[in-house]
Amino acid sequence: MTSNSAGARNSEPIAGRVTISDPSLHENFLQPVDVICQAASRLYHTRLQYLLTPHCIIYKEAFQFGVTATGALPAPYYALCIPLHLTGDASFGKQRFAVNTIAFSDAGALHAVIAPGQEHVTLLIHKSFARNRLSDSELLQLKRCAQSRQITTSSETIAAFGAWLSRLLQCCQVWHTNNTQVALRQAEDDMVSWLSFVINQAGPGCPPPAKRITALSRAMNWLNATDTNVHISTHDLHRAAAVSQRTLERAFVENFQQTAREFLLKRRLHNVRRLLLENEKDTLLVKEAAITCGFYDLGRFSQYYKRFFRETPSQTLARRATSLSPDAPSLHALQQTTY
Repeated sequence: MTSNSAGARNSEPIAGRVTISDPSLHENFLQPVDVICQAASRLYHTRLQYLLTPHCIIYKEAFQFGVTATGALPAPYYALCIPLHLTGDASFGKQRFAVNTIAFSDAGALHAVIAPGQEHVTLLIHKSFARNRLSDSELLQLKRCAQSRQITTSSETIAAFGAWLSRLLQCCQVWHTNNTQVALRQAEDDMVSWLSFVINQAGPGCPPPAKRITALSRAMNWLNATDTNVHISTHDLHRAAAVSQRTLERAFVENFQQTAREFLLKRRLHNVRRLLLENEKDTLLVKEAAITCGFYDLGRFSQYYKRFFRETPSQTLARRATSLSPDAPSLHALQQTTY
């Protein structure tokens, strides 16, 4: 595996589609985005179409039911979420999803509320690749947009950008053939050109974020870079954020509508769920999965689990075969196959 100064790890594109019927498996597939997906109902159905290039990850999501996504975006990437079809109240951070707004972040905390029927395209573009091709003024504008967590421009510009990304995802027959290098380089150049066009059309960014927002982003970046098998306490988060416990707790409540302890609890519950759904051992016991993820009070664990997922751990284990194939890779794993 090799890499260059722009962060590329592969010379071949990877394209495909997948349907996901469980939030925990959705979380696993979206890696390197480190997110907890909380379904609005027990039912869950998401369709994804994806394209991975040496410097970009693009995926289109269509949600049949509502979901709340909370976590962290990967530090090496700029992240843009372009709306294609909005069906109801939805938000990214404290900003409403709107036809004239692109949700934007340069990593850090993520909190998105997605309405049933919503469809959008997410573009992750490697920062070093973008910085090598954008002007200083465009990079400054990106920084301003990141502070406000959005790029505001005309609905026509956003619709055109979303339509172009959708067409790019439809070019599966191109990316599944040999000798795609010239087309691939042109597609990545076009992505940066679109980014340049959009930010040059954008309105002025907001003032720098409050101390609590900055601290929350530091904590989530650290969490995203930490092995999920490592025990993490609220004290660890406060130390990573370099602020007091009270300051970080206020940041969690203001931005995620939950305390740091509640967030870490949900993260551990989702780790258990992934073990139950993905483990190849047919003899895996719920007790083993719970203890592996740090739950020692099994009665309380079962209560938490049923309250959060609307089913018992045993029911999850029993319907494992109806969910996404246990060996379905994440976006990150797909990158590693040839990157």
